[in-house]
Amino acid sequence: MFFNKKIFCLALIVFALSGCSFSPLYQTNSLSNFIFVEPKKSNKDLYKIYMNLERLFFTNTQTKKKYLVSLSLERRYDDIDIREDEKVTRMGVSNKVTFYIKNIERDEIVFTGESIASTAFNRIAEPYSNEVAKIDSEERLAYSAAQDIRNQIVLFNKDKNQ
Repeated sequence: MFFNKKIFCLALIVFALSGCSFSPLYQTNSLSNFIFVEPKKSNKDLYKIYMNLERLFFTNTQTKKKYLVSLSLERRYDDIDIREDEKVTRMGVSNKVTFYIKNIERDEIVFTGESIASTAFNRIAEPYSNEVAKIDSEERLAYSAAQDIRNQIVLFNKDKNQ
């Protein structure tokens, strides 16, 4: 009896999903139309985001690029937890990445997006540990921002192709 209920529920779910006109968001070469403006390597924070985006996107050199994506970054550090003796025990880091998608053929900006991410890390009496925690937080923020930007670009591309 329990086996029949499982089959019935599975059939019902499959039937419901097929009626919802579900279509996959990521398709083969769906992101090969985009090229990113490489930031200066001296801007390490923005360059980390750029490198993560390069890893997340499918690069096909034979495909003609249709869109150019440029990035700008605002980073902020905040003291979160301050003890009575004015020692900071926790620090927050936040990224605000603004990106612009420009149509190469028409030379106009067709989309402006924003990705905001934040994280925090503990500060202790050891300077090396603080630096390691800060760098780790910044790398996680860069990857998180890159994923969010990729998702927004995929949705933009899906809307343009419909």
